[in-house]
Amino acid sequence: MGIPTRPLLILSAAVLLAHLAALHWLPAGLPDAPAADRPAPFEVRMVLPPPPPPPAPPPPKPRPRPAPKPAPAKSEEKVPQAQDLPGPDAIDPIASAVIGPSMAPAAAAPAEPEPPAGTAEPPAPPAPAPPPVGLPAPAHLFYDAEGFAKGFNWHAKSELRWQQDGQNYQLWTEVSAFLIGSRSQTSTGRIGPLGLQPLRFGDKPRRSEQAAHFDYEQGRVVFSSNAPEVALAPGAQDRLSVFLQLGALLAGDPARYPEGAAISVQTVGTRDAENWLFTVAHHEELALPVGALATVRLDRAPRKDYDTRVEVWYAPALGFLPVRIRITQQNGDYVDQKLRSMGNIP
Repeated sequence: MGIPTRPLLILSAAVLLAHLAALHWLPAGLPDAPAADRPAPFEVRMVLPPPPPPPAPPPPKPRPRPAPKPAPAKSEEKVPQAQDLPGPDAIDPIASAVIGPSMAPAAAAPAEPEPPAGTAEPPAPPAPAPPPVGLPAPAHLFYDAEGFAKGFNWHAKSELRWQQDGQNYQLWTEVSAFLIGSRSQTSTGRIGPLGLQPLRFGDKPRRSEQAAHFDYEQGRVVFSSNAPEVALAPGAQDRLSVFLQLGALLAGDPARYPEGAAISVQTVGTRDAENWLFTVAHHEELALPVGALATVRLDRAPRKDYDTRVEVWYAPALGFLPVRIRITQQNGDYVDQKLRSMGNIP
């Protein structure tokens, strides 16, 4: 049989009320448990990560390099053609100037680096000093002359008159023979750093005279014979003054011209000009009508067909005046002049 529902609900309510009453009369709280029996309080800690290392300093910025200067455009090199090459006559080893062996051009030095922009350029090196010359005092020389021409031997007298005052000079020579006639030459000009500077050269083989005029301002030689003018080179001489100029070079500095040295002189006639190349030969004792003299011989050997051989002997004891002059043609004709006597000119 089933338990009635109503009495059960009444009993449950009574039990609930009894419990509520018991809780009401209990103390406000239970005593605390001893410290040893109490569990340790739970602590919460926050573990932070270590601070990041300080950032490294940024690397130094590289200095900007200056932009390279553009290389200069290379000019196209011209390939020399056959017609551009100089002819053999244009190549002169001494360049038509009076120089000694010690004045030959030296080997080219390596190019120096260009100075930076804005700096002053160094001054140009001074020009080389001209060779010293020692002109003799005025003199009057007399020669015995002999020669061979057209199959005949001949004998004659010749003389050379030399005058100078330190600024100007005059030269005159004449060869005369009985039944043959005479031939005279003259040379007048100035005296400069290079020695003699001819202004006019005259040659009178018989009655009429032909002349060459030296124009230094225009750098040319003009001929009275209407021959084509020629360019005037430094140190140029005529066919008479060259004999005094060579002696003046030897007198100015004999050590500059040892045996084997070469001297090249542009030598002007009445129709043309040529480079006469002289070589210093050995010293020799020469027997002359004036007596025995120690001499220095200069020799101009032929360089082409129909060229002449010229030999000149200079006496140091007489101020390097020419004491013997011998000129030989290719066909064997020659003229030989030997000093017989000399006198001073006031």
